[in-house]
Amino acid sequence: MEPRSLERPKVPLSLPRPGRQGERRWVLLTLAMVGIFLVDLALPKEVVLLPFYWIPVVLAAGFASPLQVGALSSEALALGIMSSRHGDLFPSVETSTRLLGLMSISIVAILAARERQRREQTIRSLETRFSQIADTVPGVLYEYLQESFGGGRFLVVGAGCRELLELEPEQLLDEAQSFWRLVHQEDVQRLGDLHPEGAASSGSFTADFRITTPSGTLKWLNLSTRQLRPDVNQPSLWCGVMLDITERKQAENNLQRSHTERAATEERLRHERGRLRATLDALIDPHVVLQAIRDGKAHILDFTYLDANSAARQGIDRSFDELRTVRLSTVMPGLEKTGLLNRCRTVLKDQRPLDLDGFAYDDERQGGERRWFDVRAVPMGPDTLSLTWREVSERESAKQRIAASEQRYRLLAENSFDVVMHLRQGMIEWVSPSLSAMLGWRPEDWVGRSSTDFMDPSTHQQYAEKLKQVEAGTSIVTRDLVQAKDGNRHWIESHTKPYLDMDGKPDGLVTSFRTVDSEVEAEQTLERRASTDALTGLLNRHEVLQRLETITPQVRRSSDDSGVLFCDLDFFKSINDTHGHAAGDTVLITVAQRLRRCLRSNDLAARIGGDEMLVLLHGVRDLDNALVIAEKIRLAVAEPISTEAGTVTITLSIGVTLMRTGEQADSLIARADAAMYLAKQKGRNRVIPLTEEVVSGN
Repeated sequence: MEPRSLERPKVPLSLPRPGRQGERRWVLLTLAMVGIFLVDLALPKEVVLLPFYWIPVVLAAGFASPLQVGALSSEALALGIMSSRHGDLFPSVETSTRLLGLMSISIVAILAARERQRREQTIRSLETRFSQIADTVPGVLYEYLQESFGGGRFLVVGAGCRELLELEPEQLLDEAQSFWRLVHQEDVQRLGDLHPEGAASSGSFTADFRITTPSGTLKWLNLSTRQLRPDVNQPSLWCGVMLDITERKQAENNLQRSHTERAATEERLRHERGRLRATLDALIDPHVVLQAIRDGKAHILDFTYLDANSAARQGIDRSFDELRTVRLSTVMPGLEKTGLLNRCRTVLKDQRPLDLDGFAYDDERQGGERRWFDVRAVPMGPDTLSLTWREVSERESAKQRIAASEQRYRLLAENSFDVVMHLRQGMIEWVSPSLSAMLGWRPEDWVGRSSTDFMDPSTHQQYAEKLKQVEAGTSIVTRDLVQAKDGNRHWIESHTKPYLDMDGKPDGLVTSFRTVDSEVEAEQTLERRASTDALTGLLNRHEVLQRLETITPQVRRSSDDSGVLFCDLDFFKSINDTHGHAAGDTVLITVAQRLRRCLRSNDLAARIGGDEMLVLLHGVRDLDNALVIAEKIRLAVAEPISTEAGTVTITLSIGVTLMRTGEQADSLIARADAAMYLAKQKGRNRVIPLTEEVVSGN
């Protein structure tokens, strides 16, 4: 039966604080004291009212402060002394005794007021502490009063109900029914009341139930409560807490659902372990897994065997059970002398793989015969090491005859290890240990991160588009920039394709890559050499003609023009003849540098002949604008140039023209060349524009 909706009780949760009402009471008692005094004066001397003076003092001790009680006591003593004299010079012994009694009662009243005030402060402190606890404990801390006639109401509700129930505490205090509206319909009948009668016998109650918050969120709550007032004749008072156990319930449900799946997974894992064991035992090369033995200072003293494949057990001539009981240095005592044991320590310390080719070892089991091995050690954790070796004694015995070939072979072997990665939804699931040798990163540095975290941001968009092609079922080859552990960037070439699991189902992507810095640099060098002049670094004739051919057919899209400057060094041959070709080269290089400094970022400069240079100006307003830039170039080049043969001065003759839409590159250069020759004829070291007057020969 659902509880009835009851109004919040109008009972304060804390003791009343002294205020204006207490002050009014104290004033009334003071006036009452004066009234008693006046009545005492008016009555005959035989009528004694002195014992009544203590009544206001005792009443004030129930609500006033000790200071107020003391003031009222002083007033009572003063008025008592005044009334006791009543015409006599000295009070009688009986009156004095009564005054002493009044004084004693006053002292007791002051002490009682002080004790009452201390208790009130303690209660207020406890109330404040309880309120703070109710607001800070996880979940909702509450007090609930269960009425004897059914239903109930909340007396105290913690602030946690805002987050847990999405209700304000005042809503629950005003109407308990607002809580029951949240309870899941299937749990209302099972839960009954917050505190059913059956729980009264044990004094406690615990239940799990569901609610739907005002925002529509379904939550599981745990209710744990205890009875504070078990008197069956009075309404029951309960104190409890409601906690959010949604995650726990979800975990329990998921655990129950996944029980069958887990059993199947464990069965598959057993099969996988069996296949892995068969694979390891089928390897020709010996393979062991070692566990580090450390001293009290965490220094590695030796290693013990955790696992060994069939080839390793046969080579060592010990069973697996025997290997687990001995140390590495006991089986192979010569490892410490050769330094291999120390190298294994370094592998774990630096967490870097060891690739050791041609390791010489004097085999104690073969009478000290020297044998050579290729050794690979890969860290599998802070204290676990994977060690593989292959005997290469025949190769080493012929090393002297094929030293040069062997060197090339070793260089190729050490640099041919590609890195392999498994990606799932753009995240790196696994990466091969060869990553450390190639880029300096440990595999664990990459696992769990996005594949673009280590790539240059400029390649992200193109890389994402390529991955979409792979997800569609195609294989791709890309080149990207990646960052190494030391901060340097390297070009890599990646081969990426869909990855299929053992059941043939898609499970992300698999990619392998290798560094191609030298290839990219070579391609960029070839491209640069094919398009630039080797001496000056300007564009060469072929490149600038190609660019002009792509520009001139275009229709102008704005009011800006494109200008062309044909530049020729004046008397350059005399510099070569007088100072030598080295000085001439220095002049050409310096002129090219000065020319570039005068141009804008979108302008082009090219060397099209021995001492001839061509400049393409993009976006000039008119011919006068092009002439200003040409004059700037002429003045910059005219500055003296220092060479090994001394300081020389060179000048430029420049012809200027504007590009016409659809004009052929040869025709454009010819017009600029004609203007340059006119500058030569007019005395050199000048800028001549190609105008209609120039064309007509005037």
